Amino acid sequence: NRNRKAAGGGGGADAEGGGEPASLLEAAFIAILTRERGDAARRLDVGGNADVRRAAAALLACVTSSEQLLAALLVEDAGLACGVFARVVLLDASLLRNLGGAIDHWAGAAEATDYAAPVLKALAFGGSAALLALWEHLMGAAGLGAYAEKLAAPDAGNAERDYAPAALVTSPAVLPGLLLYFAGLSHALIATDDEDFFVAGKPVPPAVALRTVLVLKMVLHALLWANTGALRRPPEIALALAASRLLRQLRERSSRLKFSRFDADLALRLERDAGFKSFASEDLWVWPRTTINCITAALVPDGGVQSLDQAEHVLAALAPARGAAARGAAGGEDASFGGGSAAGAMDITDKAAPPRSESDERISRVLRDVPDLLPFKSRVAIFERLIEADKAMFGAAQLQSAAFFGMPLDSRGAQLSRIRVRRGSVFEDSFQGLSSGDTGARPLRGRIQVTFVNEHGMEEAGIDGGGLLKEWMDAVCKDVFDPQYGFFVTTGAEDGEAGNQVSPSYASGVLSSEHLEGFRFAGRILGKALYEGILVEPQLSPPFINKLLGRYNHVDDLKFLDQALHRGLMSMKRMARDKGGGGDAVDAVEALGMYFQIDVETFGARHSVDLMPNGSDVPVTSANALRYIYLVSHFKLNMLTRAQSEAFLRGFRELIPETWLRMFNAPEVQLLIGGDGYRPLDIEDLKANVNYHGFHQSQPYVQAFWRTIEELSPQEQADFLRFITSCSRQPLLGFRSIYPKIAIHMVPEEVKPEP
Repeated sequence: NRNRKAAGGGGGADAEGGGEPASLLEAAFIAILTRERGDAARRLDVGGNADVRRAAAALLACVTSSEQLLAALLVEDAGLACGVFARVVLLDASLLRNLGGAIDHWAGAAEATDYAAPVLKALAFGGSAALLALWEHLMGAAGLGAYAEKLAAPDAGNAERDYAPAALVTSPAVLPGLLLYFAGLSHALIATDDEDFFVAGKPVPPAVALRTVLVLKMVLHALLWANTGALRRPPEIALALAASRLLRQLRERSSRLKFSRFDADLALRLERDAGFKSFASEDLWVWPRTTINCITAALVPDGGVQSLDQAEHVLAALAPARGAAARGAAGGEDASFGGGSAAGAMDITDKAAPPRSESDERISRVLRDVPDLLPFKSRVAIFERLIEADKAMFGAAQLQSAAFFGMPLDSRGAQLSRIRVRRGSVFEDSFQGLSSGDTGARPLRGRIQVTFVNEHGMEEAGIDGGGLLKEWMDAVCKDVFDPQYGFFVTTGAEDGEAGNQVSPSYASGVLSSEHLEGFRFAGRILGKALYEGILVEPQLSPPFINKLLGRYNHVDDLKFLDQALHRGLMSMKRMARDKGGGGDAVDAVEALGMYFQIDVETFGARHSVDLMPNGSDVPVTSANALRYIYLVSHFKLNMLTRAQSEAFLRGFRELIPETWLRMFNAPEVQLLIGGDGYRPLDIEDLKANVNYHGFHQSQPYVQAFWRTIEELSPQEQADFLRFITSCSRQPLLGFRSIYPKIAIHMVPEEVKPEP
């Protein structure tokens, strides 16, 4: 009302019939937008009231931009701002997509032309006041605070009855504010690094970030699960899209807390702040147990996949949704809400997918768009069922065509590919054996029979019951990811433990003209290991895993690739924030004498690459330092090894579809690949999942064996695991998931070797 009175002082807005305040604000806001965009054709009809038009013009003269108007209005009256936002901005469909389009702007692309951009910009870059005012409105007048506080209580049970009802979430008094807050915070996080988020508490303090996660859980539960009819109108779809994107952004930040050793300030903050410790806890993120049980029961049946119909049902859960939006540039997938039914992702028979129930559709939405709301072990179990179902469908197709094409099958009816591998040439022979003839996914999705050849050229005796395949997989993975072959390099060497992480080498093309085929082969091998549930030793760097997930790497991921460069860029950011000393002082950033280019060194030869057109002529200053930081990170993380990563992905996705892997974040994918090396060996679980042949677990020899294992050091236990499973880390779902089962055999006296 104060804004209306000030604006209408010379325009008659207070006269009879002068219009409601919301109409005045709506008219002023659109007038500013059209002025900024130079788009007179987009002006909305505000009713033809001359007094309202004059009042809007007066208000327009009082502010310099739509960002200023919205930010001021949010701080002054967040409820009224939400009303204006609901009527004005939602009229433009651009808010329903590309909420992360700011990253294109940072990368040098043309600025977005949608009308949502200034709204998001006002929240993202106008300081924390507007976001916090909006948050206080949601917690207070909108009525969400009581639900959030109940879930945040120390004795909270995370029960469905404590969640906000769908009627409240989708009400006109709440939905616009939620959408504005989620979209604004999501936009702000794009330009917020981990140092600002965890150490400085920007754009929102830790307590607000934690409760935001709780509100996100409630909102998504109301929209995607509790009320199956909630996603019928564009506003609800827009809210689900904004909420799912923000949830993924915050979850990715929490996953990086595992690597806090890379940043001393961050590690110290985590030690002091109990709130951020809970930010890394899985309990904060997951839905109630009753909801989780409903989802897993539908996809993880007791006894495994028993029929082709059941296999098709499981595979359809993560099939791409028809009409799903393309992924945005911000590095997260756009949700597929409202996209319709899904066809089978791995439908070997190439027939139309059967009609799906409403329950199946909502399970699919959860797995595709908000898998972080399920516990990690539940997602691993679903992932294993997806592979089991795919094998069943593939096996059925092979049985149908084996007689016609004459393909070799094993005793279980699976397609059989035979390779001979010399002990001293594992990589070369495997590459040749699996890259000749049919190079599609079929040879690797079937069974591989490995025969080793010794140094005398003789085939080694042995029956491959699974052990030879594991031994071969372990050997070929060690070779293919070995830096000596020139395909990969180790990263994170400054921190010791992380020094064994591997990333693609940008110089691979110098060493081999077939380097891209080598990367494709490496992708197929890693995909096969994951497909067969074989744990392997290589530790992939988080930025490289993000490529497997189809996600964009940001500034914070640079610390895992080049810590020295990341520290230098963060130092530059702090210098720029201090304005180079302020006043008439020399710009400290400009004094560094840097330009918008970066040096790339290949075997001693160095050349410069412009980060933008004519970058060698553009100096880096405090004013443009942030853009320079983002461009350097983008080049190093996303562009420098783009060809190598794409070749690797072509091979990897022949076996593992992207939609399956996107249920996980980067640290979780590494656990899938190599198992859990951060917890002690679970000897009781190992005992419970060992088969005995010729012995009994009560015999003294067996008990002495287990006592010996218990007395081993952690490193010796890891070596023991490597000896029996080919990997030093234990499987995620326990030793029951290992195939073939671990066994202790009594060797008959007559076949024992001579002393």
